[in-house]
Amino acid sequence: MANTTATATISMVIMATTLMTEGKEPVDNERPTVLVHIENHAGVPPETIASARDELAHIFDAVGVRVESSAEPDHSRCVLQLTVHVVLLGGAAADRFITIEHVKRKVLAQANSDARRVYVLWERVGPSVDHQAVGHGDALGLVIAHELGHVLLPARRHSRNGIMQENYNVHRSYTLKFSAEESAAMRAFIDGLQGTPQISRQ
Repeated sequence: MANTTATATISMVIMATTLMTEGKEPVDNERPTVLVHIENHAGVPPETIASARDELAHIFDAVGVRVESSAEPDHSRCVLQLTVHVVLLGGAAADRFITIEHVKRKVLAQANSDARRVYVLWERVGPSVDHQAVGHGDALGLVIAHELGHVLLPARRHSRNGIMQENYNVHRSYTLKFSAEESAAMRAFIDGLQGTPQISRQ
């Protein structure tokens, strides 16, 4: 993608953690909802993707946002509801993306907020946590959560603290969370888009 705009990147060392956000959780059917379609072009094992989906839902439960994710999505829903496509890249496809986008060596994923797409360099995720007590599925879920934060907070960059910071200290990762302000902003962003036609641009 040579014409990527509103791009945000993340480089980090990850530790699995329970990510909590301040405030009460609304009733589930009253929550703002975002669809996450996972496109696996990297041969990621199904069980790893399932773990990532669980971790992603858990993180955003604390935000007050319901994430409905699927590895076999119904694309007819994309037009009716806010949808973010997560593309897992590996092998030659990842190499091409890295070259075209000039992705730095330690970057694990990149979000295009305008297109509502997230690109994950799967072969970089595992090595970033292999020497830590972290499952690859949990790590993938956390990477997607960070990038989804960029899509849902399009006017913002990295924060100094919490899950939206650019670099994570593995020894402090248990404290990471979306701030109350970030959580409120994401809910407002989704609410503002509900009921309007949604187009995910390649």
